[in-house]
Amino acid sequence: MGRHTVGRLQGSAAELVAFGSLGRGEETILLNDGRANVLGDAEFCALFRTQEETRAFRAGLHSLEVLLEAELRDKALTAR
Repeated sequence: MGRHTVGRLQGSAAELVAFGSLGRGEETILLNDGRANVLGDAEFCALFRTQEETRAFRAGLHSLEVLLEAELRDKALTAR
């Protein structure tokens, strides 16, 4: 499984584990008119080494959410 960095937060996770069809490599990606639609489910679990890292990550999580949504819009991707 490839790794992609979309943003960095203080307290970055030691590991990020994907579950669901995406984690099993069973997702379906449909390309239509320059848009990619990912079908399937994806859940993620972030694992941290210390409680301080967890707190630092949570503090910046909203900023990452805004960044990811903008990046997805820029790439004409939608999530439902």
